[in-house]
Amino acid sequence: MLHIAICDDEKDFVQYLTDLLNQYSKETGRNIKITPYYDGMELIEKYDPTIDLIFLDIQMKMVDGLHAAERIRQMDETVGIIFLTTLTQYGLEGYKYHATNYIIKPMKYARLKSEMDKFVERSQKEDAPSLVITNDTGKYKVPLKSIRYVETYNRNLMFHTEQENIICYKSMKEVERELCDKDFVRCHTSYIVNLFYVKGIKKLDIELITGEVIPISQPKRKEFMERLAGYLGGFLMIRLFEILSFLLAWGYTAIFFLILKSFLPLRKNVVLKVIAFLICGYLADSIIYSNDAGSLFGTMFLFFLYVLLFYRGTFMEKLSVILVFYPALIAINYLMLDTGGRLFKIVTQASHEEALQSSTLMLTSTAIHTVSLLLRLLFWIGAWLVLRRFLEKIPSHLNIKTWLIIDMPILASFVAIFTIIYFMPENTVIVYPICGASIFSSFSCMYLAAYIYDSMHTEYSRWKHSGIITRSALSKKNVSVPSTTT
Repeated sequence: MLHIAICDDEKDFVQYLTDLLNQYSKETGRNIKITPYYDGMELIEKYDPTIDLIFLDIQMKMVDGLHAAERIRQMDETVGIIFLTTLTQYGLEGYKYHATNYIIKPMKYARLKSEMDKFVERSQKEDAPSLVITNDTGKYKVPLKSIRYVETYNRNLMFHTEQENIICYKSMKEVERELCDKDFVRCHTSYIVNLFYVKGIKKLDIELITGEVIPISQPKRKEFMERLAGYLGGFLMIRLFEILSFLLAWGYTAIFFLILKSFLPLRKNVVLKVIAFLICGYLADSIIYSNDAGSLFGTMFLFFLYVLLFYRGTFMEKLSVILVFYPALIAINYLMLDTGGRLFKIVTQASHEEALQSSTLMLTSTAIHTVSLLLRLLFWIGAWLVLRRFLEKIPSHLNIKTWLIIDMPILASFVAIFTIIYFMPENTVIVYPICGASIFSSFSCMYLAAYIYDSMHTEYSRWKHSGIITRSALSKKNVSVPSTTT
C-alpha cells in the first residue's frame, strides 16, 4: 500500500488531488492511503513516518512548504516530496530538499499519472527497510543499513547511525525483537550490533569498519560467532552469485551480439566493434516495467540509433532489425524478470522489502535471479543454434518490397508487446501469452525471410539451367538476383 500525504492550505485543491489519486488507484489497482494536512506545521507535528510520498504546497500561511520540507528531511531522509505551487521561482530552491519533482498548479490527471508511475517504479528499485524512532524532538524514519549499533544510554537507547546519533525511549528488548531477525545481533546486555559493520573480533571486543570498538559478553559470544559465521557465509554466497550473474549477463550479450552480427554486418573499424559490443550489453539487458512508456520508447530509439551507427546495410534492413528483434528482446527479458519475482514469492512467501532485511532472503533472491539469467542465456543459445542457418541465408540484396512483406506480419507482435506492457497492471499473467506470441512472430519472420531467399534462389537456378533467362537480362530489368552461393 502507498501512503500519500497532501499538504495544502486550499481545502478545495486537497479534495481535487484526492479525487485524482483515487482515480489513479482504480485504474492501476494500487492501494493508496491518503492523509490530508492543511498547514506545514500540522504536517511537522503530526508527521507519520509510514508516509511514502508528500504532495507539498510551497505557499502556505503558517509554515510554508520549504520550511516544512527542511524539518521533514531531518526526520525522514527517504520520503518522496513533490512540491506544488503556482509560481516557478521556487523550483531550484525546492530541489535543495531532494524533491522528487516540482509541479506547477493546476495539475492535470495525465501529469499526476506520469509522476506516480515514475515514483512507484523508482521506489520499487530503491525501497530500503527502515525503523521508526520516536523521541521528544519528533519521529525519525532511519534506514536499517545506516544503523551501526545500538547501546544503552542514561536509561534510554542511543542509535548510532551514519548520519547522527538518535535517542530512543524504547527498551533494549523491544528493539532486539525488531532488529535481531534482520542481521542485527545482541552481543552484550547493553549493545546490539549490525553485522554489516563488523570488521573483526579480538577476544571479547568487536572492531567495526568505522574504527569503533564495542564489547561482547562471554555468555553471548557463542551465539554471536554463529550468527556472524552464517552472515559472512551468506554474504560470500551472494557475492559469488553476483559474479556468476555478471558473467551470464555478458555471455547473453555475446550471443545476442552474434545474432545481430549475422543479420547485419558490423562496420569494419575495430574500435567501433568494441564499442558496439559494450553498448549491446546495456541494450540486451534492458528491462521494461509495466506502464513505463518512457523506457519503452526510449530504449527502442536507442536500439535503432545503435543499429544505424554501428551496422552496415540499407535503412530498410536496419528498420527490419528493430521490428524483428526489439519485441522479442523486451518480451524475453520481461518474462524472465517476472517469473523470477513470482518464484521468489512462492518459495519464500516474502515481499521484496522483506528480502532487503534478511541476508537469507537476499541470498535466495540473488540465487533465483542468477537462475533466471542462466535460463535467458540458454534460450538465446538455443535460438542462435536454430536461427543461424536462417540468418546466414538472408542476403543484403533483398529488395524493399520483399522487406515490406517480411516486416508487415511482425508489426502485429510489435504493437501487441507495446500495448500489453504499457497498459496492463504489473501483477497479471495475461502478459505471458502475448510475450510468447511476440517471440514466436519474431523468429517466424526470420524464417520467412530465409524462405523467400531460398525460393528466389531455387527459381533463379531453374531458369538459369533451362536457359529461360540470364543474369544479364535480369540486371537490365533492374531485378535483384540472389547469389549462387548459400
